[in-house]
Amino acid sequence: SENFLKNAEIFDIYWKKTDSISQIMKFGVFIPHPFSFDLGFDWKYHYEIFNAFYIKNENRVMLQTFIPLLSNVKIGFVKGQTNITDKGRKNDYEALSYNAFSIAIYNDKRNDRLLPYIGSLVNLIFDGGLDRDKFYFNSSTKMISYYNLSKNVSLRFQWIMQGLYYHNHIIPKSRYLFFGGGTTLRGYQEQTFKSTQYQVHTLELIYNQISNFQTNLFIDLGTVNLNPLSKYILGFGIGMTQINDNYIIKLEYALSNSNFKDGKIHLKWISRF
Repeated sequence: SENFLKNAEIFDIYWKKTDSISQIMKFGVFIPHPFSFDLGFDWKYHYEIFNAFYIKNENRVMLQTFIPLLSNVKIGFVKGQTNITDKGRKNDYEALSYNAFSIAIYNDKRNDRLLPYIGSLVNLIFDGGLDRDKFYFNSSTKMISYYNLSKNVSLRFQWIMQGLYYHNHIIPKSRYLFFGGGTTLRGYQEQTFKSTQYQVHTLELIYNQISNFQTNLFIDLGTVNLNPLSKYILGFGIGMTQINDNYIIKLEYALSNSNFKDGKIHLKWISRF
């Protein structure tokens, strides 16, 4: 839901069932100008059950303001915990309780939030805090740039990176980062890969003739190494996106370099209420 209170706010509800024993639920409230103030409010809640090994709860509360050159800057606090099941304990997962300060930089210069084909986006998030008595640092980067080739054709470059670091300690299995699937590396099942760090480079050719409809050809290149060409995994395919007043539907079909015969269909259906 957007602009329900007439303050350009966003209410976001997300639910995904990866399989019969894994699911993710997210809830978010973003109010950039409460009571016409320049100081905004952003709250995100993350609930996850992973493979019947553990249950994760995380709250992220941020205050936002505008700073010239950096655009929108958010400063806040992250609090989370992971509860382990008996099955998880037998598989060397451990219970966690972490707290961290967080800073984020968000600069969106795209021409459209839903079907962009011009502009750029930068989203940087840095968390630093304690997991029990262990210091950790968590970073997330997302950068997107669009380049017009003609009136209706654009190139889209995207770079996603996430990394987790524990000072003088081994990173717990309960905090490993998962990627693969429609939001990161297409051509693979959701949460196919896990690591303490990963990056995904994307190149897309976008055809945008109708205002509420887009088609695209894409290549995703992912790796868990700093060198993106070292032991990379590849996904490529074709997709389409259509929007109207009631919903957004995004459908993509992708293959991978590990299995050219077994394609994956990635479907995203978003209700607009």
